[in-house]
Amino acid sequence: MWFINEGYKRPSQLQCKILDASQRVLYVQLKELEEHELVSKVFTQLYHLKWNTVLQRSGRL
Repeated sequence: MWFINEGYKRPSQLQCKILDASQRVLYVQLKELEEHELVSKVFTQLYHLKWNTVLQRSGRL
């Protein structure tokens, strides 16, 4: 959640910052945070569907 709060929103950006985590582990952790309503996904469609992760009010530091 620290990196999301610092402005890293895309899963690929988070994966670059957390080198020890595999893509699968990162996605599982983001899904768990979403289930606990600490983060949510915001979908945008430019050329293809993308999503960003944003902190919910309860997830902010």
